Parts: sequence; structure tokens; C-alpha cells
Amino acid sequence: MAFAVRHPVATLLALVATARLPSVQARLSAGPGGAALYEALCRPVVLGAGLGVTGVSVLAVPADPQEYLQGRARQTLRRRFRSAERRGITCRPVDDPAERRALVRLADEAEKSHPDPRYRIDSPDNTDLLEHGLWLVACAPQGRPLLLSVTPTDGEWGLLRYFRTLGHGPEYSDSRYLMCVALVEALAGHGVRYLVDTWHPGGIPEGLRQFQRSVGYRLVRVIPRRTSRVNLPGESAVLARELPRAEA
Repeated sequence: MAFAVRHPVATLLALVATARLPSVQARLSAGPGGAALYEALCRPVVLGAGLGVTGVSVLAVPADPQEYLQGRARQTLRRRFRSAERRGITCRPVDDPAERRALVRLADEAEKSHPDPRYRIDSPDNTDLLEHGLWLVACAPQGRPLLLSVTPTDGEWGLLRYFRTLGHGPEYSDSRYLMCVALVEALAGHGVRYLVDTWHPGGIPEGLRQFQRSVGYRLVRVIPRRTSRVNLPGESAVLARELPRAEA
């Protein structure tokens, strides 16, 4: 509000730009994945407006995951993906409940000790991750966990609830790109077509903003709607037509 008062013209231009973003409705069920998506998209971020209606970062997941690495805009993604492979980093699903609990504890410790205050959380609580089914972990050749990804899903929609490295250094950084490819493959296999990030675009650190661009996220207004059923394949095809291409 203080910024809007001091900069009325910039605020007006931002509102106009937001209104011109591609817009789509997300029909979400009352299941765990749908509830997580609905809560995230309705979280108040700007003057009480929800995250989704003000514009959120969305990754369009191709039906054929091989398409994800194609195109000029994916050059950085391909280069860092190959770097991760050369380091011997691999990604795998996590289905064992005991291993999931251990990874939650490891993730909590990593958040509390993060050297960057923008990402550090003094008292993290990630127990809700255990409610969701799509878990992936990136590991070093010796098996050491490098990155944890947990994604609630509901029909064609997925939520990037957790996507964080568990340490710091080049191999952890490269693991993000390898995990993006692995996550797109997993989501495509589940019929998910759109992956929503939980960061508000106005509050994303510049490094994370550049990462999002390099892996294909684009700004979209997502209007959440409750339904008694999950989305069916093809119901959100309008977004696939309107989502700006990475080459634009």
C-alpha cells in the first residue's frame, strides 16, 4: 500500500499488465492435492487478493516429456542438465515412509542453516509434505541427498510445494536442473499439464527469477474453483494455447 501511494503510475501500469496476463480457471477437488493447490492460490499477497489472481509462475508440462528439453530457450537447462549427469547425480522416487520422514528432518535442518537469510527459516515445519504422494530426491553418486522435491497433484494441476537443495555447492546447484527434467517426466506420467510455483512473482529473488525463466516458467493468472471432482485431461487446454512461449 505504501508503494502504491508513492508510485501511483507504476502501480497502475502493474495492474494493467497483470490484467493482460493469460488467465485460466483451475477446477480443484477437495482431496489433499486439490486442497493444497486451492490454499496456495488463494493465499493473500497484494491488498488481500490471492496469489493466483495476481499472477503466478506456471510451467506448462508437455504430454511428451522429451519436448521439454527442446528449443533455444532451453540451452541453459540442457547445459546444466548435462553437467549434473557428468557429476553422476541421479534422481529417483521416494516411496518408503521412513525415508520420507528422514528427508523431512534433513530438509528442516537445511532450512535452518541456510547461509542466505532470504531462504533461511528458523523454525521450519514441513510435516504436511507427508500428506502428498509425488516425492523425488536427487542424489550424489555416493547416495547423499542433494535436493528434495514434493509435488501435490490434482488432475491436470501440480503445486511445487517443496523444491529445495539440502546443501550448498556446484553439485547442489546442478541438481536443480536435473530434477526439473525428472519432475516434468513424472508429472507427464501422472497426466499433470501445469505446475504452479508458490512464490509470489513480486517477491522472488533475482537468482530464482533467472532460474525460473531458464527452465520455462511463465506468468499466468490462475483462478481457483472448487469442484466435487478432479480435472479431466484436456479441460484446461486454453492455457496451453495462451501461455507465452519460452522463445517469446
